Amino acid sequence: MKKAVIIPARMQATRLPGKPLALIGTKPLILRVYEQAMKARGLDQVVVATDSSEILDTVRDSGGQAVLTAGDHVSGSDRVAEAAQIIGAEFIINVQGDEPFINPEDITRLVALLEQKPDSIVTMDYKLTSIEQVRDENVVKVVKSDSGRALYFSRSPIPYAQNPEDVLGLARGHIGIYGYHRTVLEKLTAAPVAELEKLERLEQLRAMAQGIPIWVLEAQEAPIGIDTPEDLEAARKRLQELGDDAFPG
Repeated sequence: MKKAVIIPARMQATRLPGKPLALIGTKPLILRVYEQAMKARGLDQVVVATDSSEILDTVRDSGGQAVLTAGDHVSGSDRVAEAAQIIGAEFIINVQGDEPFINPEDITRLVALLEQKPDSIVTMDYKLTSIEQVRDENVVKVVKSDSGRALYFSRSPIPYAQNPEDVLGLARGHIGIYGYHRTVLEKLTAAPVAELEKLERLEQLRAMAQGIPIWVLEAQEAPIGIDTPEDLEAARKRLQELGDDAFPG
């Protein structure tokens, strides 16, 4: 069965419009993400899914693959589902288009886990190292069973502890990378929005409401996503300091 990384990308990001084409060094953000995904093993294809002709042309002009999707998708998952149908992918890794430093080995590990659990969703987490992260509503938290199955996702500090310091070591941050078989993805995107999803503004809670298991692997590195102008400047600074070492793989 065809295995593909699909990277959803749109121009109208709320906090950083035009984000996919913002330069990090000499290359646009979307190409940095694409090149990292290309280093992963066990894949048949890497493709950008976008509603923007500018992004489409940028990727294709660089020698990459991209498909044009509808402009009215509510979520990145909907865009990925359409792209999966276009390219005929059965096993899909949804890599966010704002993770230029994603470790290709983590993508490879998710592909392997997805092959073992084709009826589930697979994703990743990392250890939170500060109380500020635990309390930050923009840092999505996850708690999971000893076997690695997700129990809940929240923007609130979870798990609870009377002494907040006791949470460190247990608190986990969620990384927005997902793997699923196309039938699972189609079930997810066809399902109604769940009540908990509305409250938390977290799409993965729709999967949990539908009874779809979510398995969580620990990432080898904490994410460095780009959501704000400050994040973008930090990424540029990291590239200046580390050069090509800023992009593992």
